[in-house]
Amino acid sequence: MAHPETLTTENNLAITLLRLGEFAEARVLLEHAVKARSRLLGSDHPDTLEARDSLAWPSSGASA
Repeated sequence: MAHPETLTTENNLAITLLRLGEFAEARVLLEHAVKARSRLLGSDHPDTLEARDSLAWPSSGASA
């Protein structure tokens, strides 16, 4: 099981990749972060919701 701070770092790296336009790589990290945070913290935890929000960026075409 991943440590919450490790998942935060993973999420932050994914956001950086989004800003660089590396959407495919970011998506892999964000999908992992959402799954892991859901298991560890619960699906309604603010950190899980943050990861889900970040995961929507590549899908929406919004700029980071």
